[in-house]
Amino acid sequence: DVLVAAATPHSPDEPLPGLAQIEVTGRQLRAIFTDAWSALLPVATDLRLFHGAGGLVRIIDSDGGPQIQLLDEATMFGLLVRHADWIARHGSKVTDAKPPKELARDMLSMPDPALPALEAIVTTPVFTPQGSLLTTPGYDPASRLWYEPMPGFALPEIPTEPTEDDAAEAVRLLTEELFVDFPFAAESDEAHALAALLLPFVRRLIPGCAPIHLIEAPTPGSGKSLLADLISIVARGRACEATTLTRDENEARKKITALLAHGAPIVLVDNVRNELDSAQLASALTAEAWTDRILGATRMVEFPNRATWLVTANNPKLSLEIARRSIRIRLNPEQEQPWERDGFKHDPIRGWARQQRPQLVAAVVTLVQYWLARGRPAGHRKLGSFEDWAAVMGGILRCASVRGFLEDTADFYAAADSDSQEWRAFAIAWADRHGQQPVKVSDLV
Repeated sequence: DVLVAAATPHSPDEPLPGLAQIEVTGRQLRAIFTDAWSALLPVATDLRLFHGAGGLVRIIDSDGGPQIQLLDEATMFGLLVRHADWIARHGSKVTDAKPPKELARDMLSMPDPALPALEAIVTTPVFTPQGSLLTTPGYDPASRLWYEPMPGFALPEIPTEPTEDDAAEAVRLLTEELFVDFPFAAESDEAHALAALLLPFVRRLIPGCAPIHLIEAPTPGSGKSLLADLISIVARGRACEATTLTRDENEARKKITALLAHGAPIVLVDNVRNELDSAQLASALTAEAWTDRILGATRMVEFPNRATWLVTANNPKLSLEIARRSIRIRLNPEQEQPWERDGFKHDPIRGWARQQRPQLVAAVVTLVQYWLARGRPAGHRKLGSFEDWAAVMGGILRCASVRGFLEDTADFYAAADSDSQEWRAFAIAWADRHGQQPVKVSDLV
């Protein structure tokens, strides 16, 4: 009661302590614009406010962890009214006011250059473009990444120059423990699963684009979604959030924009039932940056495309455009009802992976450090449009004595390109029936 009695009363019309006071009457908008940024910049760190995607973004907390939010005019207006006192003068009288309606739009389109740039949020130590391992939580200006590890995660100590035995043990942990019960159809399929697991950690060491990792099987229940979840658990600490793509190209474009706007490190297109043939997806896979118009707005934004793309399907039919942008991870349990299998080494494997995540992440980091310490030798095999990816991933796997990388591409393209197979069969039947003789269309039909 004594403290309350001694306190100085505060009038609602008076500015709150520490807030800037910005006058809106009789002034040029550029002057108000400058004052608004002067009010926001000192609290930008507390607000986790950044420049990104061609506009303003901030980091927000959600049930799935921290996310990037692209600010709209309403959100920007809310920030302005909360972090400055706005007044109007009418002669000698001062009254409360609102920020000009054009101000929020102008600030979104022209962020202050003093704001740091944000590319993505990561929840696991990753390698920066300079080849260093990002392990300090918070914002890293060199890589433009925000690192926020999951509660309780601690990376074991890893030598900067691992030995051959260290690399061999890392491969053993990943193949004989994490992937041990997956029925890979060939060496190449397991190698490509390892490539998918490594990619989120080394994505920024690859200047170009990365292909789809197509996890396929001849029958449901073979473990496709489970494999995708394990890759995500190691790389992010939680299972994949699955999505779908429709045949509507406009909707597909909107979906890709929404996914990349949030900086999703892994994108899972789950359970493709029909042909996977999307011009928008094909374009995204070979674009280092994705440009689109934000829904409900007229401005264009640009997002870096650093996601690891996973697709699951049973005996998928692919367009040649999608097939040549994919690598295959085929599972073949060779039984009619694979979901009834038992006797797994780690059951349930998702729970085991979460418990062992620090050791699994350490194994991935060890393989990359082993490759870096040997001068980053490039892989020998190439993949059109993804040469940088093939050089890095092939180099890491080759250093670790993992065989099979990109050895099945010819068979995969032949199996996936069903249109060419049908035309080839048609041409052979035509030649058998009519030889070199001219044929009327009606006879041919």
